[in-house]
Amino acid sequence: MPSLERARRIIKTLQPRHLLVIGLETFGRLAPSATSALERNGRCLVEQGEIWGMAAFGVIHLSGAHVSGADFDAIKAYFGERISN
Repeated sequence: MPSLERARRIIKTLQPRHLLVIGLETFGRLAPSATSALERNGRCLVEQGEIWGMAAFGVIHLSGAHVSGADFDAIKAYFGERISN
């Protein structure tokens, strides 16, 4: 996969402090041993795992998954506690 290899090279070069993948299906492909980090009403909103040796988060797709206002607030609070500017 040329685009996947390109993404890996960009991430290795930039070495970001945080890696966030939008869409849990995509995140699951990149981080197959990911675990649920935030659930609400039986629905997984955030997963955590490792991609290319870097800690990473996956979040439910914010447009395609019909995220409720309460779920969005829970996601916002979850990352607000973990990611500083």
